[in-house]
Amino acid sequence: MNRYSEMRMMITWTFIVCAVLIPALCTNLLTKCPCYKRQLQHYSNKEKNKSCILEDSLVKVLSLTDFYSDCIRNVTHFTLSNTQTQSIESGFFGNFTKLKILTVGNIRLTHNITPAFKGIQNTTLETLKLEKVATNDDILENVYSQLPPNLTELLLLEINHLTTFPLHRIQSLKRLNTLFLNNSMSFRHFVFENISNPLPLKTLSVANTSYFWTSVFKFNETNCVLPYLENFNLSHTFVNVSTAMGKANCLKNLKVLDLQHCIFEDGLYNDSFRLLQKLQRLIISEAINIYQLPLLNNSLTHLEMNKIQFNFNATPDNLNIFGNLERLQHLEIRCLNLGQWSDGDFEFLLKPLTNLQYFDASDNNLTVIPKAFLKMHMLQTVILENNLITQWHREIFQSENLTELRLQNNLIEYLDTRFIPSTVEKLNLSYNPFLCTCDLVPFIIWVKERKKLYHDWFDDWRHRYICACPKNKQNKSLSEFNPKPTDCQPFNKIVITAMVLCCLMVVIVFIAQLVAWHRERKGVSSKKPKYRRLDTVS
Repeated sequence: MNRYSEMRMMITWTFIVCAVLIPALCTNLLTKCPCYKRQLQHYSNKEKNKSCILEDSLVKVLSLTDFYSDCIRNVTHFTLSNTQTQSIESGFFGNFTKLKILTVGNIRLTHNITPAFKGIQNTTLETLKLEKVATNDDILENVYSQLPPNLTELLLLEINHLTTFPLHRIQSLKRLNTLFLNNSMSFRHFVFENISNPLPLKTLSVANTSYFWTSVFKFNETNCVLPYLENFNLSHTFVNVSTAMGKANCLKNLKVLDLQHCIFEDGLYNDSFRLLQKLQRLIISEAINIYQLPLLNNSLTHLEMNKIQFNFNATPDNLNIFGNLERLQHLEIRCLNLGQWSDGDFEFLLKPLTNLQYFDASDNNLTVIPKAFLKMHMLQTVILENNLITQWHREIFQSENLTELRLQNNLIEYLDTRFIPSTVEKLNLSYNPFLCTCDLVPFIIWVKERKKLYHDWFDDWRHRYICACPKNKQNKSLSEFNPKPTDCQPFNKIVITAMVLCCLMVVIVFIAQLVAWHRERKGVSSKKPKYRRLDTVS
């Protein structure tokens, strides 16, 4: 019985130790904050460290008594993320007077987060990031009212209870130029009421939300809410182009427009972006309801139109969509099924793009490398992966700036190294069905002579560069293809000629001997005596 009691006592104390010490250890070990008193790691110069990170820990209550007061005055970056924090002391963040960046993420504070921002107007806060924080519109309303005037960036990410955003709450923030509302799936619209002056926002993102853009961003008949907006991210949202970009253009300063995977409620037409005279970067990849490809202004330098739901045939209208884009430097046209286009059509399409530096036409069923590259002297990167290109038999790339060339997963069996530009530093030809014969040897030698390129390829060489033919080398890596010098040594023409002549002379001598022998035998038979056969006597 005593032994049983001792065992129970031992188990009880073990449980108590585990329940008390292990959380304490986790709390301290997984923080990187020299100002935090429970931090086990010793920092000699607490005052010089300007970052405080509390993440992946079990800090349940955040109080100023757990921090060194002389240290927090120098902190400029504070992060509270993925903790079990249930409450934060009122006015906590306001004591970090030099605070510039505050990140609070993946915690369930709900209404307990509001008191923590009390006095934050006295800090030098420039960036506030709230991510995966369990709040709603009412709680955030109280947070907006306490934001400091120096704030330049406000990021509210993955807050699924956020449904609206009252823009009048940020009109006192004269320096606020960035507002992110990404991944808040319940967010639907902005509130324009009670706005008296234009807002200074330059970057606005509502990507991956339920936002439906149907307004012109005006707070009265003549004044725009966001006249300085330069970057607008509407990826994975709904857009009514004719209403949002109607006659009253409030986006005349827009330079970047991201419409990736947008659903155009009223469709996209060739004049949809006619008012965006300063637009430099446009993304319409995977967009839905494109009835006509938009005609773009010559200010554009970056265009992505990958996998759009549009029948991109070589019609006169489609052939001229790049006609005004002589300034274009970056072009992505992946997954448009351009395999039916002739080389001439492709050349006509790309002819205006004389300043193009980056070109990606992957996944298009192309069978040849377009000769349009002959006139593109500014190219730096060319990506033609996942096509049906069978050969590279001509000198196409004339650009002296070309440094990266990607042709992986095509049908190239071998290539002539004379056609590879000397400026290329990154070359990807993996997953091509190489013909491992003597014709491939110059390419292998070419790669090994370039040590940096071969070093980058070394791991891929074994697994991604495979022989397809002949059968005795099928499925073997190029690293195993090392023919002997004698196997691929070309024959000397003089030797071949001499051997042919020798064989010919032997044949002639043999025939001459055969003829002489035949004549001699014929002469001997003619000199033999002739006998007349006598008749027998009956």
